[in-house]
Amino acid sequence: MRLESVSLHGFKSFAEKSVLKVMPGITAIVGPNGCGKSNISESVRWALGEQSAKSLRGQKMEDLIFHGSASRKPVGFAEVELIFSNNGVLSVPWTEVAVSRRLYRSGESEYLLNKNPSRLRDILDLFAGTGANPRAYSVMDQDKLNHVLTAKPHERRVFIEEAAGIARYKQQRNETEGKLDASRQNLVRVRDVMDEVRRQLNSLERQAKKAQQYKTLQAEKRDLGLALVAADFAGLTSEGERLTAELARLRDGEEGLRTRLATLAAREAQARESLQTSEHRLSDLSARRSRRCRVSSSVCSSVASRWGCRFASSGKRACGSTRKCGPPPSARRPSWASGKAPGWPCTTPSRSPPSARAPRRSSRPRSSGTALRCHSNATMPKRCDSSRRGWPPSGST
Repeated sequence: MRLESVSLHGFKSFAEKSVLKVMPGITAIVGPNGCGKSNISESVRWALGEQSAKSLRGQKMEDLIFHGSASRKPVGFAEVELIFSNNGVLSVPWTEVAVSRRLYRSGESEYLLNKNPSRLRDILDLFAGTGANPRAYSVMDQDKLNHVLTAKPHERRVFIEEAAGIARYKQQRNETEGKLDASRQNLVRVRDVMDEVRRQLNSLERQAKKAQQYKTLQAEKRDLGLALVAADFAGLTSEGERLTAELARLRDGEEGLRTRLATLAAREAQARESLQTSEHRLSDLSARRSRRCRVSSSVCSSVASRWGCRFASSGKRACGSTRKCGPPPSARRPSWASGKAPGWPCTTPSRSPPSARAPRRSSRPRSSGTALRCHSNATMPKRCDSSRRGWPPSGST
């Protein structure tokens, strides 16, 4: 395995993309101070996964990006690509392996392996034991050479193991031991969890039994509920049918009652018409009776005015006498037949009546039993009987 070329773009002083071909044998880079010879070696270390900005002569990773100059604008990212030839040392099926690293000013960084995104861990594992490592002996500067010459034995052992190719296995052993320690810790936590679960096992068994009983009772409750609902549905269905029949019967009865009510209303209308007819007839009869009474009253008034008396419709005393008067037993003929004055002599004298009053007409004249009131100062009987034979005289009006 050997390095074929180095491609730089935006890394430190390389504003434009530059490609350096590494030919077989020894390749030297010669130039004055400040031309960027050290930037090339630092780019190789940075592309292989160097994470320390101070070892690359910077304060932070953004200092590795070209900041611009008086004649050039700054760029937005830095990218370094290393192309290696693979003769079977690397455990990949490619004959050329391209490792790239890209850094943006936002701080985001990404690694590419043959133009495919990859992880830093994959790149370190790929070049482990080959010497192509930021901390290995493949990249050696003056300070690092002095460090090797003055290093202690255990520090020199790292370079010897890396050159012998056992550093990769030691790294794998360390990783495996770390995984075993993590597994032991996981087992300890699992044992603690198992002990805690074992303590809760009895209560969980009781809860499981209760849950099983609950499921059984719940299923039984559901079945009983369905049976009860079915029974209620059957009862409500029969009750609904009964109520439907009852409603039909009541509706028929309602129709009969409405028919009867209409018949009674017609009869009531007829009865009211008959009542109105009867009232009209009654009013006609009352009017006729009133006319007859007025005629009778006028006849009686004319008779009374002729004989000096008037008819009284009430049973009150006209002369103030307390005794009854009437014709003597011997008088069977009217007074005009014997040539006497009209009127009947009283059997018992009474006090004289008050001054003569004007005759007044009774509101309800009667056809018989009419009393006569005397308008003279003579003594008059309390009641005169006008129903005797021969009264009124014939021919009088």
